[in-house]
Amino acid sequence: MLNRRVLTSVVVAVAAAITTPSFAQHRGTGATPAAGANAGATQGTFTTSDAIPWKPLNPKQPGLQMFVVWGNPNEGASEIVQKFPAGWDSGWHWHTAAYEGVVVQGKWTHTFKGAAPETGGPGSAYSQPARQVHDDKCEEGAECIIVAYFHGKRDFMPVNMKAQTVTPAAGAKGGATQDNFTTSDAIPWKPVDPAAVTEAAKHPGLLIFAVWGNPNTGASEILQEFPAGMDSGWHWHTAAYEGVVVQGKFTHTFEGAAPETGGPGSVWSQPARQIHDDKCEEGGDCIVVVYFHGKLDFMPVNMKAQ
Repeated sequence: MLNRRVLTSVVVAVAAAITTPSFAQHRGTGATPAAGANAGATQGTFTTSDAIPWKPLNPKQPGLQMFVVWGNPNEGASEIVQKFPAGWDSGWHWHTAAYEGVVVQGKWTHTFKGAAPETGGPGSAYSQPARQVHDDKCEEGAECIIVAYFHGKRDFMPVNMKAQTVTPAAGAKGGATQDNFTTSDAIPWKPVDPAAVTEAAKHPGLLIFAVWGNPNTGASEILQEFPAGMDSGWHWHTAAYEGVVVQGKFTHTFEGAAPETGGPGSVWSQPARQIHDDKCEEGGDCIVVVYFHGKLDFMPVNMKAQ
């Protein structure tokens, strides 16, 4: 039986920005949050990494598996977790839609056409423009797990590099237009601007990195690093989002439900405007990757007044 339980919340998001993080917030008044943004999950879920219901992705490539966190990759935008056997190589290919990827497990090599291969471990992030030829490989030693957010229907277009003479035409709109790969030890983390938040929302040591988008103005995919032992306090967000643990032990508690703790590879779906609390357990800093379906905000709640 899957260790999966329907909740009504997911991973914390306490700050965001590309330059100086800032976001809207206010103190809870005791009222239940009103209806939130339309995009994203409407039902909260929490699935620990050992309970992911993996599905074969391609029968011609044994061992390649996928789990859909949000959306439908056969029809449009989606966030998916993919697992690759050690030593697996995709071969040269391209996708109609752009996507962003974050490494959760293993050593992952991404090669843009005409560039040198780039390899990164857990926490490394990359942006892949639409219709740009590239190659992916899970290095020997261990399976790889990757979180990918596709901005349109997921497809796979193999390329014969010896026969190729023309680069694929412009791709679908949305997502990165410039390729990049950043290893985990080179992530340019940004602190939260202490002047931009209330006392209830201040969390020293909380850092963020925008993989794609601008969390101050709309949808975005971000990495967040939390100090060991940090607790967000009860809060909610206007927009829905999905989250995946990359590092550490992360505990999510939705109002009225028991705490749920997951390690790397555990996933959440967070409906909009639902009250919850998040904590990075002692023993090591936590890193999570989250995709927000709208502008990121943080609304602290006074549970005693609720």
